Amino acid sequence: MKVNRLWCMAWVGAALAAPTLAAEFVEAEFVEISSTDLVLVRASELNAVVALERGATLTGLTTPQALRRGDRVRYRAARTSDGISYATVFELLPAIATDPDLVIDLGELVQMLSPGQPSGRARPLLVDLRDAGAFARGHLPGAVSAAGWEANLASVMPFGKEASVILYGRSRQDGEAVDALRVALRLGYRNVRLYAGGYREWSDGNRVTFVGARDLSRRIGVEPLVVLDVRSPSEAARGSLPRSVSIVPNRLRSSEWINRPGMPVLVVVGRDADDPTPHAVAEAIRLWQPGTDSIPPGTIQILEGGFAAWVAVAGAIEPPRDRLDDVPCTPLPGEACPDEFLRLWREEGRPLLLDVRTSAAFRPQWAKHLPLGELPSRLAELPRDREIVVFCGRGITSRVAQGVLERAGFKARFVRLPAPRKP
Repeated sequence: MKVNRLWCMAWVGAALAAPTLAAEFVEAEFVEISSTDLVLVRASELNAVVALERGATLTGLTTPQALRRGDRVRYRAARTSDGISYATVFELLPAIATDPDLVIDLGELVQMLSPGQPSGRARPLLVDLRDAGAFARGHLPGAVSAAGWEANLASVMPFGKEASVILYGRSRQDGEAVDALRVALRLGYRNVRLYAGGYREWSDGNRVTFVGARDLSRRIGVEPLVVLDVRSPSEAARGSLPRSVSIVPNRLRSSEWINRPGMPVLVVVGRDADDPTPHAVAEAIRLWQPGTDSIPPGTIQILEGGFAAWVAVAGAIEPPRDRLDDVPCTPLPGEACPDEFLRLWREEGRPLLLDVRTSAAFRPQWAKHLPLGELPSRLAELPRDREIVVFCGRGITSRVAQGVLERAGFKARFVRLPAPRKP
């Protein structure tokens, strides 16, 4: 078998001069890896050969082949044999998950992005590592997209290596975000950190997210959303975005929105990028206290650049509505709009209306009751020659039931509407 000179030297050096290893970490510099996954490292000016025990814990990398010459590593070996250290733990340094200088939590990020920061303190650049579609549906304030970051991370990073940069990915389980931080460190950035919770933690806390005008133009008329135009009534009257409602901020009441069937995404639109009103309105909505109900994650968004950005990019304007109820429904796939549902139960020859609630104060006589938990075992009771429209209290159970029926071959839709009162 042909063995290169470097590995011969490593074997000799390791056998004669390898340090005695206790159950303590040894820090070293990665040099090379062999075709048999033996790792050559340099520790304390000496070469050592490391092999991974079966079931060894890898931290910071998925495989040793991802190591690059010069990477700092540390390992803990339980035994040595014939000059080889058999490691039970092998880590790529820095240990990002446990290094407070490299990770930022939600509380610190919120504070850094708040408008009350001391003057002269630079706002960090947020870099979104998710795919382009996820970024288009919503992102953190002021973030730039680094979709496909493996190839173009350097192109979205600031010119100055001292600039404050915060990277974020999908969630706390997003290992790619950790990889991206390591790439940024290799590029020489000295003030880059990772928001470990990612977009999911931010959104799940009902924090306000942002959307660009071009991306919003693709969603209007396709997704169930409502635009809240918080400019002055006179400005809004001259033209607003499609699906918009003109809102006087101090007259906005949670009772108009909470407990509605399927709360839509609310996109708050101001005058331009410098208008503070959308931020104040979005934060007020976020702090609504709806009792036992909750505002779904990702519900509150702000249009970046406001109405000025919309006109520059999309252009389409129309008169705003005065009331939320005047905004036409945009159904999701497999959904029936509330106004259509109310029409259906008044008509003869209508679809079968199926109530899948487990319990309810009122059960209409004109609907069949079949709790979701019993649905899979009672499909034979349902007609296959009629459409089935499923309803419940808030639309969550009915949407699940619609999926069950559709997979079983039924033609079914769901509606996000509480059961109507007896006519």
